[in-house]
Amino acid sequence: MSVAHWHAHTNICLPNGITLDDVLRGEVGASHLDIPGTLPVSSSPSAPAINQRLGFLADGRFGFTGKIADAAECEAAGGHLLKQAFGWMVHVYPFNGDDLTVAYGMSVPKPPAK
Repeated sequence: MSVAHWHAHTNICLPNGITLDDVLRGEVGASHLDIPGTLPVSSSPSAPAINQRLGFLADGRFGFTGKIADAAECEAAGGHLLKQAFGWMVHVYPFNGDDLTVAYGMSVPKPPAK
């Protein structure tokens, strides 16, 4: 385990009304156009379709890869900040060859060539 990259997912801003359990179930508010993080319908003709597919993840401020990591900024955007989701972890990709830096790497590796 010494080659593994141990990490924790911290400072995650989720819109009010969305919980960590919702995210784990894939319920990202796609059925609600009033959740913070959805694109304004006036911004683009494709905004409603994007919102229906991505929910609050449509604009990139919220979620695990979101740009907001400060409690005050999160609250101002209509969200709540999770200090830490889950515990400490490693990502393991056991079927991507014998290279341990790939098996325990931080990025999802490309599938092995056939």
